[in-house]
Amino acid sequence: MLYPESYTFPRRRSAPVSLQRWAAEERMRTVIPAVLFLIAAACWRGDSNIQFDSPPPSVMGDGIYQYGATIDGKMTWWTVRFADVARTPDWSPGTEPPLSLSQAVQLAINEVPKYTDIPAAYRLDKVEWLNVTNCTPGKKWIYLVSFEREYEYQGRKFASRGTITIPVLLNGGVVQGSKGERPPN
Repeated sequence: MLYPESYTFPRRRSAPVSLQRWAAEERMRTVIPAVLFLIAAACWRGDSNIQFDSPPPSVMGDGIYQYGATIDGKMTWWTVRFADVARTPDWSPGTEPPLSLSQAVQLAINEVPKYTDIPAAYRLDKVEWLNVTNCTPGKKWIYLVSFEREYEYQGRKFASRGTITIPVLLNGGVVQGSKGERPPN
C-alpha cells in the first residue's frame, strides 16, 4: 500500500517507566559488573585453572575407549578394548551387577599408587556406569572410577586438581594404564 506524501506515521509515545522497573534496572547495572569482578578476582587468585592443551578425557577409537590423564606431570592412558569387555559377564537392568560397586571401587583404590607418588592426595570423586555398546548393546558394562587430587596436600600446593579415571571390568579385571605422550593402541 502506498501512502500519500502528506501522510505522517503516528509516533509511538514512550510509556512512562514505573519506579519499580527503573529500580530493578539500576540494580542490574550494579549487580552484573560486581559479579563479573568477583569471577575475575577468583580466577586471578588461582581458584580456577583452565588448561587448553590438556588431552580429552576419553577417546573412542576402532574397538577401544581410551582415557587419558596428566598425573604428576606425566601422561597416562587407559585403553579399554571392546574384545576384553566382550569376555566379561553380561548385566541386565533389574539385576545386581556381577561385580559390586564397592568391589570395583576397592579394586581401583588399589591401583592409584601405581600412577602417583602421593596416592593419599587423591580422593574418590565419582563412579560412572558405562555401557560399552560396540559389544552386545545394553548387556556389556564397565565401571569408571575417578579420583581427584586435592589442591593442597600436606603443605604442597598444586596448580590444578588432577583426575585419575580407572576402568574396572565386570569380571574384576582392572585396565592398566600406560605412560606416554600418545595413546597406545
